[in-house]
Amino acid sequence: MNVSKSGTGYQVYVQNSYYYEKANNQQSAAYDDSIDKYFHAIQDSIPELKGVAQEEISFHILPDEPSTTKTGNAADDLIGIVPFKYSYSGDVKLGGGSLTINSWDETDIFDTTAARQVRDKIALAYKNNANSLGETYLNNELRLLDKFLANGGVITFDENLKK
Repeated sequence: MNVSKSGTGYQVYVQNSYYYEKANNQQSAAYDDSIDKYFHAIQDSIPELKGVAQEEISFHILPDEPSTTKTGNAADDLIGIVPFKYSYSGDVKLGGGSLTINSWDETDIFDTTAARQVRDKIALAYKNNANSLGETYLNNELRLLDKFLANGGVITFDENLKK
């Protein structure tokens, strides 16, 4: 069976130490929906994201930068949004309660202006405080944004998974 879809997705960057710790230390078997509620509060506070399906949004939570003053308003946690256009298609097989992906092609085209703005904000905010974030995590987030900026914002996945 062939599946395909195209649309707009959003990479949303926020800073909130409470939810950063919660997301990175959530190993309890009990489900805690407070992070989901936080993501919905962020989404509801951004006009661009009203009515966007949750699966179209990827949240990146960073801890508060040391000079941050909190107001309790989720919108104040927003660092930035990197919108992107995506299209994918694949050959999948359903059977026996499982999904087998035989091939997958995906192209994502990121808004390079937004990606550069978010990258610069993160780099500047944590320039002298990389240890508060954890250098590895910070470098991973910056590398991801650099990847969005490479090749004019175009990322292509072409996987032939047949054996």
